[in-house]
Order: sequence, then C-alpha cells, then structure tokens
Amino acid sequence: MEKIIGESCIFIGGAPAQLLFRPAGPVRLGNPVTGKCYRENIDFTVDRQAGTISRTPDSAIPVMPESELYPAEKVSYYPAPDANAVPGGPNGKNLRFDAGLFFAEQQVEADYETENADWPEEFFRRSPSLSQTGKIRRIVSLGDSITEGYNASGYIGRPPMRPPYAGLVAKALGAELFNLGKNGASTDLLAELIGKTIELKPDLITVAYGMNDLTRYTPEQYREKIAAGIGQLRSALPRTQVVAVSPMSGNPEWIHTPVEKTLAFSDALAGWTQQEKIVFADVCSVWRFVLKRKGFFALTGNGVNHPNDFGHFLYAKTILSALGCRR
Repeated sequence: MEKIIGESCIFIGGAPAQLLFRPAGPVRLGNPVTGKCYRENIDFTVDRQAGTISRTPDSAIPVMPESELYPAEKVSYYPAPDANAVPGGPNGKNLRFDAGLFFAEQQVEADYETENADWPEEFFRRSPSLSQTGKIRRIVSLGDSITEGYNASGYIGRPPMRPPYAGLVAKALGAELFNLGKNGASTDLLAELIGKTIELKPDLITVAYGMNDLTRYTPEQYREKIAAGIGQLRSALPRTQVVAVSPMSGNPEWIHTPVEKTLAFSDALAGWTQQEKIVFADVCSVWRFVLKRKGFFALTGNGVNHPNDFGHFLYAKTILSALGCRR
C-alpha cells in the first residue's frame, strides 16, 4: 500500500474529479487554504474502481463553471495587480489567470491509500550520474518564477504555508538554501548568475529553466545555453553536484506554452545530461503522467504556467529521488 497525501483535485462543471490511483479504503478530502473539510457520502462519493470523486447534490465542495476558465467580461490582464486573465487562449479567448491562491481555493486535496500506484519505475530512482554522496549543506537554486516559488502557499504567505519546491528540497536535505530563481527569467539569466553562484560555494546546484524560453529559442539553443552555464559551474566547482531539471508543461491551450515544444526541450536536456553524465530530474515526464490522468487545472497554481502546492511537491520528489533521497 502507498499513501498519497495532498493530491490536488478540481471539480469543473458537473464532471467528477479524477484521482491519480484507485483508492483502497477511506478518502479524506479537504481544502487547507480555506480550512474546510468534506465528508464522504455527504459532500462527495467515491467510485473506487474508476478512481473518481463526485460531488453530491448539496455538496459544500467548490465547483468551477467551465465558462469561468475563459473570462470574457470584467477582464483585467496580467501584469495588472488585479489581473484575472491572459490573452492567447483557444480561438482568441482569454484564459483565467490568478497570481494568488484563487485556483487553490477552488481545488481540494485528497489523502488516501492505494494498492495501484503504477508510477513508471524510472520516475523516482537514483540518477546513475550521481557523483557526490557527501553531506549537502548549502544549495543554490537557479531558475524562473517556479523556482522563486510562485503560487506555493508558503511563498504567498497563506495556509497551509507549504514551501516552494526548492524549499522542500532544502528541508529534506537539511541544507541552507540560496534561491536565485527570478520571475520572468529565461536561460539568458543563467550566464549572469554564474559568478554569484561560484562565490556561494554550494554543495548542490539545481538548474531549472525553460518555461520562459519556449517562444524565444529552439530546443537546440535551449540545450546550448544550459550546457554553457552548467559547463562553467562544473569547471569552477568540480566537487559540487549539479542537477538539471526539465520544465513542467504549461496550459496546453495557451499560445505561450506549446506542449510539443516543452517535450522537445526536455528531450534535448535529457540527451545532453546522459551524454555528459549530469544528474537529470525529469519533471516534464512526471508532470505529463499526472496531467494525463488529472488534467491541467487540478495541478495549476495560476491557470497558465505555475504549479500549485502539489505541483511543487512533484518537483521536489523528482529532484530528491534523482539525488537518492527517498524522503
């Protein structure tokens, strides 16, 4: 039996919410952002064979009308402080966007046990390229807004105050974290941070770019920029473990996050890290596996290109597993 904790789900229209795996035994459902708990057979029912949860007619569980995902009235576009939409959706529509915890307030979290946790074996295993096995005391995390922590409840400062993935990794390893992630950053910023990273003399460096490169560079250019930056870091810090992290895929309906381009980025990074014997955390494959079962809006923090708390957990779990840490 495997325990699944904090798996995010969402109810859109009248459709049931899909769990990752078929549950065995009780399912606990709640929303840690609002503090609400829901009761099986009163607020929801569980189809254990299908692995789905359905709201009851009088359920207190929030539900999103599908139309709300494509706002057409009273629209305020990002980057306005009160933004609730971004352009570039399907057929010229807007997409629902939120920089805070709007989506987390609509989602619920499920805790349950399963006998059918069929994660592909390669997702959470120790990287064969792991070279450093000593104590990790200091971590530098390089990346974009996801690395900085956007849409993690702890980053926003609301319950349940869960750290972003970089913080989760540092906590699991008992290490000091220097988070150099920056909102809007592409691989161009990596070159600018080499000197600062070297000065910090970390035991571990995570490199996680890609989301803001999708419409700027080809997969080959993306790989070359990552390779140049990591190459400099390895030359200057030969005893430091470096982990290259592939990007999650964004909203498949948004023009700025084409899924096939994301997969091409991940494949380019995977091939290069294998050739150079660099630890690779394949978040893209893990994310796609979960996405196919649950849909994007169960995993998103902002509606377009950020993970929610569960998504940050998936990032951390993938990185820690590649480092041989099973926490």
